[in-house]
Amino acid sequence: MESRSEPEGTGSSERYMAGDQPPAYEPRGQNPLHVGYDQPTDPRVYNSPQYGLPMQTTTNTVIQVQQPQPIIIAHTRGSDLTVPAICVCWYCCFITGIPAIILAMRAQSLYDQGNITEAERNQRWTRNLMVASVIIHVVVWVIAVLLYVYVFTRIVATAEDTFDNLYTTTLKPW
Repeated sequence: MESRSEPEGTGSSERYMAGDQPPAYEPRGQNPLHVGYDQPTDPRVYNSPQYGLPMQTTTNTVIQVQQPQPIIIAHTRGSDLTVPAICVCWYCCFITGIPAIILAMRAQSLYDQGNITEAERNQRWTRNLMVASVIIHVVVWVIAVLLYVYVFTRIVATAEDTFDNLYTTTLKPW
């Protein structure tokens, strides 16, 4: 006599002989909405009680390895010197103001690209050009004021001499 065994976890009441294959699954009636989804269409399949051996439970141990975290170096973005460079160019000296504007805008684009060292170098050049513009502006104004004072005093002195000469020549008797 041959021994019959039930495959584990099938929950089926039919018994098969050892080495026999169970019959192929034949759907009872296919719902047109479920065509191609490989799921049972009979709602009783989901709600049917389970018979046979109880499900085996396994305990999984999860070991979590701490991954190295990326190191983020935060650089403070330098101040935007574009507006002060424009003001220096407009009010002080355009000869050094225009390169200051160009370098200030270039520094900001380099900060946006992440090239911090080059951006800081351009920002230092911008600051130096702005200071040079202010110094040139002050020197030009000092020279202009001194020149004005000198010319004005020469004109006044010449006018006084002319007036004195005119006055003395007109009052002399003949």
